[in-house]
Amino acid sequence: MNRLATMIEARILEREKELEPIRPAWDALAVQLGMPYAAPAWMLAWWHHAAPPGAAMRVVTVSEADRLLAIAPLFATGGEGRSAHYQLLSSRLAVPTPILVDPERADEAVPALAAAINRAQPKPALLRIEGSRGMHALTTDPIIAAWPGLPPKAQRTEAVAMPIVVIEGRSYEEWLDAKKSKFRHEAKRRRRKLEEAGGSFRLAELGEAEEAIDTFMRLHGARWEQRGGSAALVPGVREMLAEAAAEMLPSGRLRIHLLELEGRTIAVQILVAAGPEVIGWSGGFDEGAKALAPAVQLTLEAVREAAGRGEQRFNLGPGGQQYKERLADARDEMAVVKVMPRGASYPRTRLRIASEQARAELLPRLRARLGGALRRESRDAA
Repeated sequence: MNRLATMIEARILEREKELEPIRPAWDALAVQLGMPYAAPAWMLAWWHHAAPPGAAMRVVTVSEADRLLAIAPLFATGGEGRSAHYQLLSSRLAVPTPILVDPERADEAVPALAAAINRAQPKPALLRIEGSRGMHALTTDPIIAAWPGLPPKAQRTEAVAMPIVVIEGRSYEEWLDAKKSKFRHEAKRRRRKLEEAGGSFRLAELGEAEEAIDTFMRLHGARWEQRGGSAALVPGVREMLAEAAAEMLPSGRLRIHLLELEGRTIAVQILVAAGPEVIGWSGGFDEGAKALAPAVQLTLEAVREAAGRGEQRFNLGPGGQQYKERLADARDEMAVVKVMPRGASYPRTRLRIASEQARAELLPRLRARLGGALRRESRDAA
């Protein structure tokens, strides 16, 4: 008999209680693949506190007996009629957000996973996956290729840089010694300056996690207030972080790095880890302490901690900010892939996506024109 038909089972889990038996295997797969944001403790904390209203859980699993071969922790929202838009739990708040597939069994697991997603109800009109270049090559592209029936249309957004600190078994001192001399001298000088001012680093302990999260929200929110607000501070994010910290902080899977000066916290950085990979989720610092370069100082301290734990890579997160590029040894890229299955809703979905893309491309040009007009008006008035 066909092995795939007799031994591999794909399921669509719609209630959280159905996830309990597979949570250890789910987390083990996230650790094996080095995917911090795929940890069930992180994703389910988001589901409890920050999921959009009306979201419906649709976690797709592929198993062989007691072995979990793949998991796509999805949720469905919106859509029209009997179709919906599917995304991964915690996506848009934490990227890259992956589908997990055991690489040893991908040839069997991926077709079963694609077929199960395709038959989910409500019918997927759009599947949105935010991932790195490597993740898309290993999971997203094979899922699209294995999709039942007519191949879906896939639209990819422009890639965003993700600078990476590559540790690979080195101590912090060995990593720093491999950097350019100007960078090394500047890092050591800044550290001395901070220590002479009385600054110190530490990790938040479990009993003070909520206070540290509140400090992060205050510092991060203040920095982004003049720029229209932060995409990280969505409703429920404080409660989400507190729940995730309660489960993940004791093991170091979630870390809250603190930089303190004269009895007060001047910078906070939150990281999430799994296996060989740690990723910087978000942070904030006191603008009044900007001269001490708190963001860079705290990131260097996080590299020191990661090296001490034997982690191999420190993903600095999406965005090519100058300080990230100076710290990084390599870079990955993050892109959004929008998968549109060919069904009754396909023309409407494709039209909506094209309209969204056109608006996204037009808005920066309009802003640039408006800015130019305002500058000319200011010059003429002068």
